[in-house]
Amino acid sequence: MRRKLHNVTVCLVLLWTALAHASGFNGGGAGGGGGTPGGSAGQVQWNSAGAFAGIAPSGVNGSNVGLGTANPLDALDVASASGGGYSLHTYGAGNQGLYATYGARGTEAGRLPLQANDRMAGLGAFGYGTSQYETNATGLAAFYSAETRSNTAGGTYFALATTPLGSVTRAERVRIDPAGNVGVGTSTFGTSATTTFAMAVGTPPSTSPAGVAQLTVVNVSGANTAGWQFRDEVGNVDKIGRASTGGHGFINSTIELSSNTGAGGEGLKSLANASLDFEVGTNRIRFNALGIYLNTGVIGWGTSLASYDIGLGRTAAGVAEINNGTAGQYRDMRFRKLQWGTDTQPTCDATTRGLVIMVQGAAGVKDSFSLCAKDASDAYAYRTIY
Repeated sequence: MRRKLHNVTVCLVLLWTALAHASGFNGGGAGGGGGTPGGSAGQVQWNSAGAFAGIAPSGVNGSNVGLGTANPLDALDVASASGGGYSLHTYGAGNQGLYATYGARGTEAGRLPLQANDRMAGLGAFGYGTSQYETNATGLAAFYSAETRSNTAGGTYFALATTPLGSVTRAERVRIDPAGNVGVGTSTFGTSATTTFAMAVGTPPSTSPAGVAQLTVVNVSGANTAGWQFRDEVGNVDKIGRASTGGHGFINSTIELSSNTGAGGEGLKSLANASLDFEVGTNRIRFNALGIYLNTGVIGWGTSLASYDIGLGRTAAGVAEINNGTAGQYRDMRFRKLQWGTDTQPTCDATTRGLVIMVQGAAGVKDSFSLCAKDASDAYAYRTIY
């Protein structure tokens, strides 16, 4: 691959132009500009007003040129102990300040198209350890070819890579792909995705810095249930993703809002107390295991839609009935006893009018079964049936 820096080219042109006007390098003969070359062997020098000057330390090492270093490691190696190692100044209107690189496979004489994932340009960071620089960049920001290139196909993606603590092996952290998708910890997106943000499953934080809200992708309720976890600055945690019952919903530390709390319904599920579950589904409202079910012409309650414990319905003629969920299949109504106080009847008046009551008698006393009713003179009294 060949990389050509525009500004480096300008630098080299100026450098070699100066060298062409100088007498030579390494203390050679008198130069055309007058004066005697001096300085160290391999040092870059130039002629200025009849006197030679040099950059110390500097030098040429094979085909490498060093400025500020006598042992250049790259084609152009600029070293500085004062902080700023390289500057580019441009002037005028238009697209100024372009730091350009050109990449191709093959050779200078026979260039070939780049292939997918060939690096086109990058900014790499190498740090010095106990005795040497790292062999590979531990920080890298780079552009890559996303396809086999032609004159009309130039797909490109950008990636940022960093290195974890205790390692010298970098890993890609962020990618912007040719479709504008942004991935953090992943370079994989769904089919046909454009301008989509994606994050890979990570490890959520265990602390909450003041003034900071933290968002992490986690497995919400077991393997392969990736969703979002939000942690606020006081440690409250909420999740959005696959609910524990298989549906999709919202979960905090105690309550789950799920689209499938039991059998395809929508509802609230308590993660701490199952008896508090509430669900609204097709033909039903369910509180934990006991539900109120709705069917054609029937309202019932029990444990399932298929088999009610008891139902309230009506016949085809509109007569109300107590049944088992099917018209004509009746349920008995049974009262063991109905009593107030010490098995005494309440006063029969307009308030208790129509009351049918059975009171159990004590030992040796018969039971009574009475109806509170009004006669023609508007007097209220119990009418004894038994």
